[in-house]
Amino acid sequence: MKLNESKLKWVELSGNQDLAAVRESLRAFDMVAIKLLKEPTNHAARTTLRHHFAKDRLGPQPLERKQVSTKRRGGRLWEHRPKGSALPDLVVGRTCVVPRDSNLLASLGSVRRFIAVAGVSA
Repeated sequence: MKLNESKLKWVELSGNQDLAAVRESLRAFDMVAIKLLKEPTNHAARTTLRHHFAKDRLGPQPLERKQVSTKRRGGRLWEHRPKGSALPDLVVGRTCVVPRDSNLLASLGSVRRFIAVAGVSA
């Protein structure tokens, strides 16, 4: 399934717009498209958006795997596996499609000045 962005009705969440109205307008859709309008200015917003972009259903970008370092320790091979996973880079204009759940708009409310959302039928 390819996302046709020209047919989507984008809603910018900037300012003091009521999130309840946006939640009601997205209730009929199974998925939500998130478009990055501006570069996030703080670390928490960047992390929140990277976690949402990592859950992209239509076209997940291949993520870099963190390197495993192997060395001898006590005469045996020992592998150090780094914790966490690499998250996708945020590029202005990038779009992702994530499943709509109960916490999605609450989480997007904290980064509303950087994004626009639209409902997508599955």
